[in-house]
Amino acid sequence: MAILPVTAELIAGLVLDLGLTGRCLGLARQDVHLTQTQLRDLLERMRRRDDARAAAVAAALARLRQLGDGEDRAAPVTDAVFFRTLGFDDVLSVDVSAFEHADYIHDLNTPGLAARLPGPVNLAVETGTAEHVFHIPQYLQNVGQSLAIGGVVLHVVPAHGFMDHGFYQFSPTLFHDFYAANRFDVLDLLLLETATEDWSSWQIRRYQPGEFDRADRTRFRDRYVVVAVAARKRADSTTDAIPQQRIYRTNDAWRPESTEQVIAETRDLGPLTGPFIQEQGYCWRIPLAHDAGTGDTVLLAMRSQLVLCEDGRPLGPAHAPHTAIREQGGGTYSHWGDELLFSSSDNSDPNSNGRCYRLHARTGAEIAGILDTTLGAENPDAPSATAMSSRDEAGVFARLRAWLSTAMR
Repeated sequence: MAILPVTAELIAGLVLDLGLTGRCLGLARQDVHLTQTQLRDLLERMRRRDDARAAAVAAALARLRQLGDGEDRAAPVTDAVFFRTLGFDDVLSVDVSAFEHADYIHDLNTPGLAARLPGPVNLAVETGTAEHVFHIPQYLQNVGQSLAIGGVVLHVVPAHGFMDHGFYQFSPTLFHDFYAANRFDVLDLLLLETATEDWSSWQIRRYQPGEFDRADRTRFRDRYVVVAVAARKRADSTTDAIPQQRIYRTNDAWRPESTEQVIAETRDLGPLTGPFIQEQGYCWRIPLAHDAGTGDTVLLAMRSQLVLCEDGRPLGPAHAPHTAIREQGGGTYSHWGDELLFSSSDNSDPNSNGRCYRLHARTGAEIAGILDTTLGAENPDAPSATAMSSRDEAGVFARLRAWLSTAMR
């Protein structure tokens, strides 16, 4: 994608309304599909429609006249002219390749973008870059770390109708949940829809978190859909918090356990004493004593009843895939066989971060409730969890097969 007339107006409105100036960073070179004349006409329309913007738009028009003096008004404007028209003094760009003459060459899959720049940026903007970057968490972290306090990021990315255009098409909940978890102010989140092949006409509306939880998504079948999100960095913003998806975070059944629940419903097995051995990435492991019970296996991937706490607070999710513990961390853990694989809440080294890691085990009644729910206790013909307390895998699967064969007749 590129800066089309519809996205040009979104960018201009955002920048002028917030009074953003200073340094702008294009996440890849941004192709502007507007001539100087079309940009002038767009700004004139904005001035006529909104008196509150009149002074800011008049200043932008004056800058455009100065920047475009002697230039071909029928030729597309450059990204530098576009953003300088809006009031930025320093217009930079970054890309993985020098092919489009970016100012900085950096692979956005890798950390360290902020250190390459001359200083924090007041606006980071993309109109179709994220979908071409494989490592999205690192990409978002690079962007967030490059922003000044009060700086704004604007993503305009494909959501539907762009098969194989890039690695991804994005749901708006990704950006809403990521920026909320990292304490950014989400200024706006829009859906842009069009059914025209030349993208000449767009419908724009504000996204409401949760609107697609039960909605009919087939209405997008013959449409292109683009997500536009603007988020502002605060003094307390972070970039490494891993979000839980809103649809699960707001569901009581999926919420992480509270400290009070853990104390009330589990047996304290005592603290873990290191040293903890780094397994790979963010993952650390430690052998467990016999009283920790039997861990998960390939056949029984949810068998463990251990709860891991860090300074008294439950970590999780438990039963996490080992690749997620290694690559994402964030407190994920797995009781596997006779050892614990885990990560700290902030991916720090548990040997030196000064925190206490403590194990709890669910009580027998709690275990029975979990198994009854899993195996369909509402069905009177389902096997009783209390009758399956031996943890013998062959016995468990024999009962499951017997119950399933009865239930499916």
